[in-house]
Amino acid sequence: MSIIPKSWPFKRFMVQASGVIEVVYGALLLTNKGTRFVKSTLPAFLIAVFPANINMALKPSKLGKMPLPKWVTWARLPLQWVLIQGVKKI
Repeated sequence: MSIIPKSWPFKRFMVQASGVIEVVYGALLLTNKGTRFVKSTLPAFLIAVFPANINMALKPSKLGKMPLPKWVTWARLPLQWVLIQGVKKI
């Protein structure tokens, strides 16, 4: 919840909902079912979570008690766009 911008409401719900969505996408891809659904909705999901990733890069983040290296939080931002482009090839 700490990576979600402070001004956003319902942080716990957003974390829980995004986690469920990620599991559903993973299950659909692993079972090779619903690829049309994943292909059409995953880009929007990745764009929706992008502000949290930006916030994580701008503000110090920790993984447990260990701080994440800044380069990791910044390197993942362009990877989000790579993933969006990769979805189109499913």
